[in-house]
Amino acid sequence: SFCELHLETEPLTISLRRQLGIDESNALQVYTSYVEKLFEIAKEAKLVVDTAHLFAIGLDTEDQIEFIERFKSKIVFFHLNGNLNGKFHSDKHVPMFDVRNKLTDADILSKYICGLNKLCIVENSTEGSTRPLWEKYASVIGFSIVPNYRCFAY
Repeated sequence: SFCELHLETEPLTISLRRQLGIDESNALQVYTSYVEKLFEIAKEAKLVVDTAHLFAIGLDTEDQIEFIERFKSKIVFFHLNGNLNGKFHSDKHVPMFDVRNKLTDADILSKYICGLNKLCIVENSTEGSTRPLWEKYASVIGFSIVPNYRCFAY
């Protein structure tokens, strides 16, 4: 039997961020090094990039694109989420197109990710949206949405 391990980018706890010494000036470098160390242990693992989590640890759009470029061969799918909270706080998922999304240039990041032709999952939790709003965003950004099944929540 076959089992594929997927490691999700984590927003990291306050204590771990402090231990790693992550701040505004070094978040990309420190978090990239952290993930590289995980792959030294789990060489065959894949990576799930959660855009809200990367923002929570200090990576804005430009940094996220650089991070994704570094690990794109390991990425099978994304959690395409905006973040209601600011950097260096716990994440609170919100649609990428929501005006409350603190992630700047979210459309640029969404278009970049769309261009990679990977699967994207949105996890809006309590800050959900409607299918028509997602369809409108998809038409602007250039991605496809799966058919509307009863098991999906919007």
